[in-house]
Order: sequence, then structure tokens, then C-alpha cells
Amino acid sequence: MRKFLIDGNNVINFHPKLKKDFQRDKILARENLIQLVNDLMMNSKNQATIFFDGFEGEHSFTKVGHNVFVKYSRDKTADSALKKTIDQEKNKRILVVVSSDNEVINYGRINGCYVKESPEFVTMLNKSEKRENPKFNPALSKQELDYWTKVFKKNGE
Repeated sequence: MRKFLIDGNNVINFHPKLKKDFQRDKILARENLIQLVNDLMMNSKNQATIFFDGFEGEHSFTKVGHNVFVKYSRDKTADSALKKTIDQEKNKRILVVVSSDNEVINYGRINGCYVKESPEFVTMLNKSEKRENPKFNPALSKQELDYWTKVFKKNGE
């Protein structure tokens, strides 16, 4: 298992659609990044924490998916919150630091973390977005369709 520590605003800046969203609506861009990371992690045993600057709601650390978390840095920078998380992890070799900020990248490398620069991570997100989720099939079988047709006919009478 790997733990991805994602510099959220940095990744947004390297994703053309999210960057455009961010210029219009910062919250929308962040939500779209969270959804993309959720999709990437969906069928994985990996875990991801996305770090953002500032405040969002009451809680600074929130679970937003099966294995995806968001951390708002409150009155510190997202970079410092990310570095603190690196410091607190006992097994730093499972950490994947995602950023293109030289200070964050170097801190990760010095601490023995794997580093993935933002453009490379954006490529991963784009590939994940194009893949279909094998666990999700919106088509109903004939039996399911017959069942729901009967249910709605009963309720519609």
C-alpha cells in the first residue's frame, strides 16, 4: 500500500481543465480534483490525502471517499501541513509526495519518500478518467428491469 500526499493547488495548476475551473470557482476546482483522485483510488489499496491551503468547514481533516482524505491547512500553508504529515509517518517509504514545488519535492526525497511531480500525476488522473470502472455497470439485466417495472406499475396504480 502507498499513501499519496497530494499538494492540491499545485496539481490543479498543472491540470488544464482544473486550472480553468480554479480561475472561475476555486471550490469547484477543488471538488473536481477530489473526484478525480477518488476515481483513481477507487479500485486500489492505496490511500490519498489532498492538502489545500486555508479553511473549509469545521474540520481540517475529512474523509471524502473510500480511501481519500482532504486536509485543510487552516492558518498554515498546505506545504507545511504536508511536510508535517511526512514527519509523522513512521514508514516514509510508503509515501508518495505529489507536487512540483521544489521545496516539497526535496523534503520528500530527503525523507526517503517516493516523489511524483504534478504533471506526471495529472497524466495518471487523465488515464484513470478515461478507464471505465469495472465495478460499475449502469445497465440493468432483464430480471432487474422486469422487477422494477412491476414495482413501479404497482405504485403507479
